[in-house]
Formats: sequence, C-alpha cells, structure tokens
Amino acid sequence: EPSATADQVANALTRSAADADPDTGCVRCSIGHDALTGWGLLDVANAVRRLSDSPPDSDRYEANDEASIAASLWGRKGQRIRATLDYWDDRVDVYKIKLRRGQVVARLKGPIGANSNLFLWKPGTQRIGGKSVDRKLLAAQSKSPGSIERIRLNVTRKGWYYLVVKVSTPGSGRYTLRYRKRPRAELRATPR
Repeated sequence: EPSATADQVANALTRSAADADPDTGCVRCSIGHDALTGWGLLDVANAVRRLSDSPPDSDRYEANDEASIAASLWGRKGQRIRATLDYWDDRVDVYKIKLRRGQVVARLKGPIGANSNLFLWKPGTQRIGGKSVDRKLLAAQSKSPGSIERIRLNVTRKGWYYLVVKVSTPGSGRYTLRYRKRPRAELRATPR
C-alpha cells in the first residue's frame, strides 16, 4: 500500500498482531494490550490485509506531541481539525494557534469510549508534559468526564497559545476539534 502513511502502517501492524494471553501460553499476560507483550505477536499477513481492506484513519498533523513540534494552525476566525489519538501510542496532540485579545471557544468530540481532555496553554509554554511543566502557564482546561469537552476563555494577552487534546483512558480513534476566535466587538454585540 504505497499511499499508506507511517501512522497508518504502525496502526495496522499493532492492531493486527496475534494477542498473547493465557490461552496462547503467556500465563501472566492479559487479554488485549498489556505491559508484557504490548499488542502481541507480529502478524505481517494480517497487517497487509488490514491496510488493503480497511486502512486505519490517517492523521495529517502527526507528529505534534509537544509544544516544540506543535502543528501551527492558521485561520482568522478559527478552524476545524480532524485527527486521531491512541492511548497506547499517541496520547497527546498539540496545536499552536495565534490569538489576539478577546474570547476563544474550543470544543472537542473525542474518540468514542475514551475519556478525553482539552487544555489551553499560554504563550511562553515550553513543555506540555513531564515533570518540568510550568502549571502557571495553563490558561484553561475542560472539566467534563467523557469524550465531549469544551473551553471558553477571554484571552487578555495576545500571542501563540497551545491547544492540547489528550486521551486519558484506554481507547483510540478519530476526534474533531473546533475552535473559534471572537473579537471584542463581536462579544459586545452578542446577546446573552
């Protein structure tokens, strides 16, 4: 499949593997993905069939897992992004957006069956994950359980912000992220 992207091939290889579990001789392995064997034993023929029959969703924004390699998004009023997350291989996607003063609204419809989170980090953010994260740079985060998330924030400082989508429970799949920029004049004109 010469048109397959690297993330599609990786997904096909892992998801088509033959599971290693107690029934197949791995007494300490659990069914499905586990710490001992990952996805299981490689099955190349099954992976090729999977790519030919129903290729996994491609993610044109990869790799975008940290602030330093975030996918830059342009758009005067906002944008809609369709991409993928995977709890085991790609838990976080980071998007760099330029904001002016006013309101930003972001909505996430995450992978079905997995808990997703949405974050907005302020200009100056160097790292999104790990121990050296400066939590004072977190501008907003969603608080809802499940896969539907929302952030609304009145931005007071212009600059490059980081919109972060994260899957926090086992699961994978496609998500849709929409964000809108609303200038102050539009905010005053909008009835409550």
